[in-house]
Amino acid sequence: MSSDEVSIETLTRKIISHELQKLTYLNKNEAYFVVSAVIDIITNAISDGKRVELRDFGVFTIAKSNRKTGYDFKKLETIDIDSKKVVKFKPASNLKKKLNS
Repeated sequence: MSSDEVSIETLTRKIISHELQKLTYLNKNEAYFVVSAVIDIITNAISDGKRVELRDFGVFTIAKSNRKTGYDFKKLETIDIDSKKVVKFKPASNLKKKLNS
């Protein structure tokens, strides 16, 4: 792999809980429960429209996408695409530095 290529590996809830288990005295089920609980707390906060800030990691916010005009190729006509809420993530400067070092 050249230095310009990026290695992509999926970090799953199971892998995170395994790493947490290695760092703590939690057993497998307890570690999985903690990870799931944290993810649920963050998910619920974001879905309630709250800003979630994790220092040295980043900030999750909700933004509204603009209404757009699209094209239906089956009916050969333009259609209106309603605006919707989307999750935005702004990485912390420490994360950006670590990513680009």
